[in-house]
Amino acid sequence: MPVTPDHDLTYPNPDDAPNGPRQVQQLALDVDQALTGLLVDTGVQAGLDVTPAAGWQVTARQYRLIGKKMYLRLETQRTGANITADTTGAGNAPGNIADTVIATINDVQLRPAFDTYGLFRGSITSGSCQVGADGRVWIVDMHSNSSIRTNDTVNISMPYPIP
Repeated sequence: MPVTPDHDLTYPNPDDAPNGPRQVQQLALDVDQALTGLLVDTGVQAGLDVTPAAGWQVTARQYRLIGKKMYLRLETQRTGANITADTTGAGNAPGNIADTVIATINDVQLRPAFDTYGLFRGSITSGSCQVGADGRVWIVDMHSNSSIRTNDTVNISMPYPIP
């Protein structure tokens, strides 16, 4: 029997003797095998290889892979000076902060296929974050007039596609 060009799924050739049950069974087995690689689930894994940026400590890190989707959970603690969001908007929008790297995901295969954006939750504030295709994890803004203080935690949980 011939096969499809992309996934090697078998189908009957006009010259094949009719045998519906055998042909359908073969197609089902081929589809089952093709889906196995797409739907692999690692379960929750501890110990993601992450390097904290200066002024940060990584306190928890987990991930889960389901197919080509990564689910990241990263908990960090601020060890450097306070980070305070702009309150006036003078020259910037209220809530703006200097984009701040908090950690880097070292395993290239667990980095996003492209820059992805999500939310972080801190001890007393929240805001937006970015995980770059280069593995850097950034916080990029937060509530106006709020701060991440020394010893505050910043938690990020987000899914993203991997290459």
